[in-house]
Amino acid sequence: MKFPLSPMSYYGNLLPYLDSYYYARRDEISLHVDSLWPASIYRCTLTLSMIFTSPMELRFGIHRCIMAGLLLLWLSILACFIAVREPLALVLTFGAIQGTANGILYPTTLKLLLQAIPNKAGLVAGLLDTGPMFGALVNIGLSFLVINPSNKKPDLHVNNAILFSDPSILQRVPYFFLVKGTFMVAYTLIGLMLAFCGSSDLASPKTEQMSEETALASTKLHERNGDIKIKVLESQRKETKPVKNGDVGNFKSLFNLEKQTFQCKASKYDSVLYLSNGDVSSNREKQKKDDSQSRENCTKLIVQAELSPLETLRTWRFWCVWLCYFCIAHTYYLHTNLYKQYGQLVIPNDLMLVTTGVISMLCTIMMRPYIGIFSDKYGIRNTALAVSAFSSLSMSFMVISHYKCSWVYAIPVVMEFISISPQTMVFSLFSTFEFGKTHCATNFGLISSGNILVMLSEPFIASTLIRTIGWDWLFLTGSMTATVSMVSVMIVGWLRYNRTLEKDSSV
Repeated sequence: MKFPLSPMSYYGNLLPYLDSYYYARRDEISLHVDSLWPASIYRCTLTLSMIFTSPMELRFGIHRCIMAGLLLLWLSILACFIAVREPLALVLTFGAIQGTANGILYPTTLKLLLQAIPNKAGLVAGLLDTGPMFGALVNIGLSFLVINPSNKKPDLHVNNAILFSDPSILQRVPYFFLVKGTFMVAYTLIGLMLAFCGSSDLASPKTEQMSEETALASTKLHERNGDIKIKVLESQRKETKPVKNGDVGNFKSLFNLEKQTFQCKASKYDSVLYLSNGDVSSNREKQKKDDSQSRENCTKLIVQAELSPLETLRTWRFWCVWLCYFCIAHTYYLHTNLYKQYGQLVIPNDLMLVTTGVISMLCTIMMRPYIGIFSDKYGIRNTALAVSAFSSLSMSFMVISHYKCSWVYAIPVVMEFISISPQTMVFSLFSTFEFGKTHCATNFGLISSGNILVMLSEPFIASTLIRTIGWDWLFLTGSMTATVSMVSVMIVGWLRYNRTLEKDSSV
């Protein structure tokens, strides 16, 4: 089910074909819309959908939400076969409807797996997030095989871009969505059945285990209550005098006996009453030691607090995390959507750029679990810091290699994909770590709200910067914003450290 949740990872490979298709049909189009808008609207609706996914899932259940998301996803892709003829219709189907579907599916599928395997959140998220990358790999290769199987070179210079002019390439563009949609319906149905069967299989052993533990605890409780009652009865019998005829006081003592017997019903926590002060303190130290050992054995994703969306908005840490994701979104948008058009300026071989995209997805798939393991070992905050730092360096190397040596351009492209592609996974876990699991989808949606500003302005920013200062400076702005994101993550850690010091000093 995770395979189709990656349009941003393969849309950059599809964008030159769409630009060429719309330029060839420019006289037949009723309303001209920039080809970057489907990606922008997709990201906006993805964010808005995530905000409302958490209350929907709590109200209707996680399985129903997944089913609704898949139905919307199938509709959005299959409808693109007809909608691609008009850019505005493609914005509505590929962008809005698909973004809504993926906004429902991304957090719900992650939560479904985290419920099944709660002790390895980073590894689970890393393994799960290889699905979209594998889907992007398939779609990059599929778009080339369907649209340009003969590897014809782009030969039409239009403004600051190089487009395809071959009619056979342009005629095959709509069929990509038909082929993609057919395959997508097939493998998502298989994933749906496996996910639901797996969740039901995991639920039954847990229920049996809980019932066994409840029965065992109940038996121990009854035994303990019986022992307590017997001890009290024996002690009261020793103190009670024999009952004489007409002695009312003895009836009162019997009444007090029954009353004390009722009061001695104890739970497992009442055993502390029979311990001395030294035993109580030793028990508490033992409990703390067990808790610390269990935390060491579990994942580093131990949430700092369980905050509601309103409480989250009132914290400084929220706005720092919001700024992190806001800045890294610009870097992510530029790389995933424009890396191929930027490379076509110096590498006119379509197959080489497609191969670069495929290798990038393969390397990302192989590295994604290690990113999850890294977050389990060193913490999700350090992982977010590393993602921002390597994204900044890789995008700078892209500009340098593009300017100095064109064939080396593929290497920093692969490095940037590895660095920037897990940003949604990393920052969703980052928000869960900082603000809790209960409202994780809504809180992450609020953190992603800054993306709406970025995505709605990116088509204007990209076209303006390309026209005025050129492609190189456009990509350097992406490197700069990744640096700002890195600094913001460091500020979040500093705020958390100061808050911990304040708590320790108050104690």
